[in-house]
Amino acid sequence: MPAVSKAQQAVMALAKHNPDKLYARNKGVLKMSDKQLSDFAGTSTKKLPKHKNALKALMDGDAGTAKKVAAAKKGGCK
Repeated sequence: MPAVSKAQQAVMALAKHNPDKLYARNKGVLKMSDKQLSDFAGTSTKKLPKHKNALKALMDGDAGTAKKVAAAKKGGCK
């Protein structure tokens, strides 16, 4: 599953390569498998927004992204 924002991609890359530098609120991402972290961290940031929120995604009609954002927030990016 690719990252939905530049911020999410950066957190996942940090968790994969340097987990001791994560903020306490982001420590939940360390529960993800190495494969999942690689998928998120390896996402190209070229066309990604800086931040994405679930409500805006729903209003734009992008239910898939809204679900991903909500799941990511529930999973550790609180």
